[in-house]
Amino acid sequence: MKYGNYAFNYNQDVNVLFGTFAKDDCFIAVHQKLRSEFGGVDDPKWKKATDQAVDRWNTLFPDHHPIPAVPFSNCLTFAYTDERMLSGGACP
Repeated sequence: MKYGNYAFNYNQDVNVLFGTFAKDDCFIAVHQKLRSEFGGVDDPKWKKATDQAVDRWNTLFPDHHPIPAVPFSNCLTFAYTDERMLSGGACP
């Protein structure tokens, strides 16, 4: 499936990024897992990985609390630019 400049192959395993938003439009990933490591939405591994992300965040940035992700509109203003699309490659 092709979406914009990105092609997705659902037969390949993909990385899931876990982290939080430091401020509007600024997501910081603190760890990743392969999607194949998880079952459906009720799999307790999702909560464990999310809790692990919060713990890592608190270790890395003890003086900076992430913004609440609920409602999700707290996180994105849609005033961002995907640098990969501008440069034609991955972000530096």
